[in-house]
Amino acid sequence: MILSFPVVISAQALADTLSSTSLQREDSATTKVVRLKINSSKSDFSPFVFNDQLLFVSGRDKKGTVQYVDLNNGTEITDIYTSGKVDSLKYKPARPFNDVINTKYNEGPFCFNTAGNIIYFTSSDKITGILKICQSQKINDQWSKPEPLPFCQNKVSYCHPCLSPKEDYMIFSAKDTAGNNKMDLYISEYNNGIWSSPVALDKRINDSSNQVFPFISQNNVLYFSSDKNGGLGGLDIYCISLNSDTSVVRALSLPFNSRADDFGVWFSTDSKSGYLSSDRVPSYKDDIYYFTKSMPDFSDWKKITKKNNFCYTFYEETTLSTSDTLNLTYEWDFGDGSKGRGLKSKHCFRSTGDYDVQLNIIDKNSGEVFVNQTATKLTIERTDELVIACNDTVFAGNCVLMTSKNCYLKGRELTDMYWSFGDGRYNTGPNVTHIYKVPGRYKIEMGLVAKDLISNKKEQFKIEKNIVVLNK
Repeated sequence: MILSFPVVISAQALADTLSSTSLQREDSATTKVVRLKINSSKSDFSPFVFNDQLLFVSGRDKKGTVQYVDLNNGTEITDIYTSGKVDSLKYKPARPFNDVINTKYNEGPFCFNTAGNIIYFTSSDKITGILKICQSQKINDQWSKPEPLPFCQNKVSYCHPCLSPKEDYMIFSAKDTAGNNKMDLYISEYNNGIWSSPVALDKRINDSSNQVFPFISQNNVLYFSSDKNGGLGGLDIYCISLNSDTSVVRALSLPFNSRADDFGVWFSTDSKSGYLSSDRVPSYKDDIYYFTKSMPDFSDWKKITKKNNFCYTFYEETTLSTSDTLNLTYEWDFGDGSKGRGLKSKHCFRSTGDYDVQLNIIDKNSGEVFVNQTATKLTIERTDELVIACNDTVFAGNCVLMTSKNCYLKGRELTDMYWSFGDGRYNTGPNVTHIYKVPGRYKIEMGLVAKDLISNKKEQFKIEKNIVVLNK
């Protein structure tokens, strides 16, 4: 067998065929993580950003005040702190959030509603010490006295609240203090001003391990931490899309997770950056880290199933006999120069356009049209299609051009393209080049962001393609 390949040109020649702004430099690191200088010598964790304020939980010393510690284990008492943003890595000195919220008891992970006038936070009961989720509302620039949410029971410990993007439900961690030492995630729905009784999330999420520190992103992905078997170590951050009942739980990769505890993640609205907590540096306690992603995780993005609207089956009901005794037969004229015999005929058009389709009754001997049975105009429009345009087989060491030029989504504009080449390298843009160094079989993935031209709503899609790399 002789294999023939297209002529492979150099990377420079390929680049010259494209505009200078259409090619980006490749990257092998999709996420960068940086420790913030705002961290103290005590525990700092569970960051949350609102209105250019970084809020977090900390056990740091309160300057000029009495220092409280837990009598059971001598650890610091945690409060909620806030700091004004200078940029993504720099913040002003932290200060206690509010004296009504912070007490001499533990205040822990929290969340706000979209308006920022309601805070839900973890608080230890001053009598029993059991954790509860409390609510406080900001009225006339003053925070109201915190009250436990109505579903809180005295024999259950509740913590780590997070709101859905539409604020129609809350997910949190809880356990029965009567003997169950495992934390699971629960959901409570908010209807007509009332929180429903909590229901445990399904077994895709809750298992024999602990599930804690949930967070729901704007694209409806649930992030949480767990000490599941098979993790990198300690608590690891996991995620699952809430948009589908068939979604599966996946562990985030390095550098989100480490061999230490990783938890309390918060994502920006575009899911490209955020903050997390970790004790990954042995010389520090729990600290807050900033992360930014050059490449989104498009594992759960939608796939487009290719629909070939260019192929049709034509059929016309008639009372005319199809018997050969009449020496007549049916013939379809598809309007593109092609014809088909029979009352029922299948035809595939080569492209979009308007076609005058006719069904004629013709004389078998002469081929002349006996009568025109029916005529109709058929309009074929382009269908949604995502295509990675590149060679299926290439040689190691040669530059490969990959483009998204044949991608089409009706009524939507493709705004962002992300490429994963399957060998640990990544790139962005509509047209990219890549050199595979090692022979093998690789899976190319392309994630696309599409904006609806009417509503401006953005959707996320992906396409995959296998490529074989051979030795020269």
